Amino acid sequence: MPEPARRRGRPRAGAQTDAREAILRAAGEEFAENGYDGTSLRAIARRASVDPALVHHYFEDKPALFHAVLSASGVVDSAFLAVLDGPRESLARGYLRYALTLYEQPAPREQMTALVRAAVGTTEMAHLSQIFVDGEVNARFAAIAAGPDPALRAGLVSTQLLGLFVARYVFEIEPLASASVDDLVELVAPTIERYLFGE
Repeated sequence: MPEPARRRGRPRAGAQTDAREAILRAAGEEFAENGYDGTSLRAIARRASVDPALVHHYFEDKPALFHAVLSASGVVDSAFLAVLDGPRESLARGYLRYALTLYEQPAPREQMTALVRAAVGTTEMAHLSQIFVDGEVNARFAAIAAGPDPALRAGLVSTQLLGLFVARYVFEIEPLASASVDDLVELVAPTIERYLFGE
């Protein structure tokens, strides 16, 4: 017997979250495997086992979906915002511990590693990643930075975090790759603190 056709249109309320998460998961895998230019919304729909119309229901276009994939990667979430709202003296250590603890988990680490590799090799993905980092990460660090050139200070924080991620999780450079989270927090946090609040 032929398989029943997939239902079109908006999913039932109880299925909406699952469908959106399936699309985000599929999109992250497609972008990582095929790059931005080689990924289509139809391919994402096939991988997520949903109707292509449902992708457009949740996401306006491919750039909006890529932005959502970056947002879902854990770079910016409520825990990140809570750290930024916390005491200045514990901000650098708090953020580093949050980020490293997140990426010690296999799923977020693998997704972010794949996205970093894809962004480095694709001009469009690199541009969209830059827009995301500038708007969602650097702008927040610049808003709390003290002293002159807050945007520059925020950018230096991002270089520190991205370099740490790539060296530890992408290139797996030793002994950095096997160092404990506690040791890395103690060694790296003073540098981030100096970037944000130093004279």
